[in-house]
Amino acid sequence: TTWVLQGVAVHKIFIESLRRGAFDCDMIVKDGHNCSSTGGIDCKANSARHFEWAVNRLCVSGDTCQGCLEESQLDPLDPRNHVWCKCRAAFTEFVAWAWPFVLLIPSWHALVCFAAVKQACGHEVAVEESNAISDYESLPYE
Repeated sequence: TTWVLQGVAVHKIFIESLRRGAFDCDMIVKDGHNCSSTGGIDCKANSARHFEWAVNRLCVSGDTCQGCLEESQLDPLDPRNHVWCKCRAAFTEFVAWAWPFVLLIPSWHALVCFAAVKQACGHEVAVEESNAISDYESLPYE
C-alpha cells in the first residue's frame, strides 16, 4: 500500500512539474501519445533545461509502459500520463539492471573495513611479539 501511495505522490509531482508556473512544458504530440517512442516534452522555462533533457533522453519506451497506464488507472488520452509511464518504465528497467551495484558498494566497504581492522590488529601483534623477544634477549654490552 505504501509503495502505491508513493507512486501516486510521485506521479502527482511529475504532472505538477509540467504545468505552467513550474517548468511550463508542452507535450510533443507525436512522441507524447506514444509508449514506443522516447521522451515527448518541450519546456519553456530556463530552469527546466536539465529536466527536459532527462525526460526526452532517458524516459525511453519499455515493456511496462502500456501496463503502467492500465495498472495505474491513468487516463490513456492524456499525453502527460504516457510520458510519466515511459519514465517509470525506464526507471524500473534501470533498477532491475543496476541492483547488483547496490550489493557491490556495501561489500566493497566491508572488505576495506576488514582489511583496515586486520592491518591494525596485525600491527599490534607484531609489536607485542617484538617487545616479547627483546625482553628475553640480553644486551650485548652486559
